Amino acid sequence: DGSLRLEDGREPYEFVTVPLSGKKGIATLDNVCKVLSERTTFDNKCSLHLHLGGVPYDEFYIVRFIKLITMIQKELLTAFPAYKTNPGDYIGTKNYCRPLPNNIIPRTIPNIRSLSKDELEEYISASFNPIYHFVSDGQFPGVKYNRSVLSHPVTGAKWNINSRYSIVNLVPLMFKNFRTIEFRLHTPTSNRYKVFNWLLICSALARYAERLDVITLSTLTIKDVLDTVYPPAISNRLNNYLTYRK
Repeated sequence: DGSLRLEDGREPYEFVTVPLSGKKGIATLDNVCKVLSERTTFDNKCSLHLHLGGVPYDEFYIVRFIKLITMIQKELLTAFPAYKTNPGDYIGTKNYCRPLPNNIIPRTIPNIRSLSKDELEEYISASFNPIYHFVSDGQFPGVKYNRSVLSHPVTGAKWNINSRYSIVNLVPLMFKNFRTIEFRLHTPTSNRYKVFNWLLICSALARYAERLDVITLSTLTIKDVLDTVYPPAISNRLNNYLTYRK
């Protein structure tokens, strides 16, 4: 990984798994964490990036998901060290997981049951276009660039795409066949408990976004999300974990 280049010019490895799912996926991830903890080291220039698949990728879901992230990202950042917010001041690197700009979608998500079909389509279009503009690094949907063109307008190496360096990266969801959301915020770790907790938290965010089409929200906390998605035994554990990290 060139972003981790050492002073002597060597480039450390980036470890990537194949797509994982189900009980076998959990067992594999557990084994990966064990091997990494035994055979590798990392520093604060590293990160844990999680790709979550199996999520909707229609325009309305993307609007809801981005709205959710903009509502809880400030709180989410408090669970991580200050260098993740502004690494230039702490470790001398560029910011690889910037917060999403708060002005890319309207402030409220309407109750779709109160809208006509035309009103809903108008809302989705008006809300999605700024998101597309952000993720595509400056383009608006049209004949040349649109959802059916699975190729990002910025060609060449992926590190030339500016929008991917956000706490959530939607480039794989909108411009790649594998349709995943990349969560980029977590600090480096091979601790399986931290990895599994983060997996559950990210999964909750992706699932909760599907619920935003029937309620209008002005405020929202991560606790609201976890308590809605999971039974108390799981949500309490995750809420305690986040409190501990803060």
